[in-house]
Amino acid sequence: MRRFLICCIFAASLFLLISCNEGISGRMEVLSGVVSWHNHKWRDSTASFLNSTDSSDISVSEYALYGLALSYSAQNELAAAEDRLSGLLDIQDDKLRSAAWYQKGICEYRKENYREAASCFRNSLEIEPSRTDAKINLELALAKDRDRTQEATSGKKNVSAESSNGGAGNAVFSFIRKREEARWKKSGENGTLNSVPDY
Repeated sequence: MRRFLICCIFAASLFLLISCNEGISGRMEVLSGVVSWHNHKWRDSTASFLNSTDSSDISVSEYALYGLALSYSAQNELAAAEDRLSGLLDIQDDKLRSAAWYQKGICEYRKENYREAASCFRNSLEIEPSRTDAKINLELALAKDRDRTQEATSGKKNVSAESSNGGAGNAVFSFIRKREEARWKKSGENGTLNSVPDY
């Protein structure tokens, strides 16, 4: 934990040195949101990102919007997360745009829209082909979509086979039931049933 705090302080000071005085408060809010997000303090991270979405610095507002989408996603507010991500799908920053497509794919996957998720992961890979996480999730989404398609088609086949064989299946069961009844009646008449005293 101590090492994490030292890294955060170092990153914050480096962040402040790189940026000029303009937009420092927005950048600090984004940094505060990132730290809160990593500590699973969703309410604090959401508040920090919301405070910096109106920044005059476009890159700060874009990163704040992305962080806000991640906070909403972590709280399982997928519609709100996708709403924030939709504003980032056509921006100039390739890394952030690729990450936004990836996170949109995660939201679609969690909603079990596997085909749409695969499309989002594919868009992320087109922008940034080296993303292994997008490659893995693309394969998982495609596999889930294939499984769902196979289940749907096999379910239809099973239903049609049962409905077409329903009469034959019922006839077989009624034949077996009649044979068993006749056998029990016959065994009762012959006295071959074990006579156990009934108390």
